[in-house]
Amino acid sequence: MADCANLSNSVNVMYDNIGFSWSGFNDSMPNYVNETIKKLKEMPSLDLTEMFEQTKEKLLLEWKNAYLGQSYNQAFSLFDSATLSRAVEKKVLRPLLENYSYERFNSELAQWMQSGRYTWYINGNISSDAAIEIVEKTRSTLGLTNLPVTSIGDYQFIALEAGYSTLIVLPLEDKSNENSCSLTYYEVGPVKGDYKQTLVNKVMMQWLK
Repeated sequence: MADCANLSNSVNVMYDNIGFSWSGFNDSMPNYVNETIKKLKEMPSLDLTEMFEQTKEKLLLEWKNAYLGQSYNQAFSLFDSATLSRAVEKKVLRPLLENYSYERFNSELAQWMQSGRYTWYINGNISSDAAIEIVEKTRSTLGLTNLPVTSIGDYQFIALEAGYSTLIVLPLEDKSNENSCSLTYYEVGPVKGDYKQTLVNKVMMQWLK
């Protein structure tokens, strides 16, 4: 039915948040978002054994093959794990997932989405009243306990010392791979409110490309 009405949604799992995206006709959107959230809230009462096992098998295979892929694909993934405080390399995650049982998943799922914070971005010709209705219905359905900003885990880049260069070498595990990739990362520090510096940085990055 959603396909017929040109409705779609997606989920992005980030390092410090989960992002939900919905798109479709304005008149269908409030009900569509609310029904999706209700399904999410019902998860602890459902038998998700088959879905869990399929997803676990898929991730284990993907995380194993990640070290056999193209060098540039590996480079971006490994770069995150080397420079972001909450990014974990796949070879660290894989043993944890191998020993992760459905029983444990199910017990932790019961405690999931109990507290947190919302950030909404609604774009299009939808009315302000309809947009507010979507947010308020979601708030009511999820019933999250508001989490203080100070309780949210830090998600930070490594702090490079000003004026110094740091070299990180991450050898490929696949010794038969004859291709290499080099990434260059420049840290400029906070520039909030400094529009001139922001523009200079953008020009510099465009030139470096």
